[in-house]
Amino acid sequence: MILVENCQESAAKGEFVYMHQDQKTYLKSIIAYYLGNVFSDSTGEVAGAISIDSDCPNLFQQAECDKLRRVIAEFGQRIRFHLALMALLTKKEES
Repeated sequence: MILVENCQESAAKGEFVYMHQDQKTYLKSIIAYYLGNVFSDSTGEVAGAISIDSDCPNLFQQAECDKLRRVIAEFGQRIRFHLALMALLTKKEES
């Protein structure tokens, strides 16, 4: 899991890079969590991730990283399940 407490401070240190200049106005704290392969109804298996960002700097804290990882991992399992179910239902409708 990647956790950036303060995107602006991390960018100033060269530890974070904004993908677009306008992100500087609203991307202040972010978490990214790799889900592994998930099912897509159109392309089969693809790599998946959860990204949660906030316009509040320091919303996500390294001290809370383990707790956040557990919560997001549980949420990620539910997303993987629903994506797999949707892919199966789409394949059934196409048959």
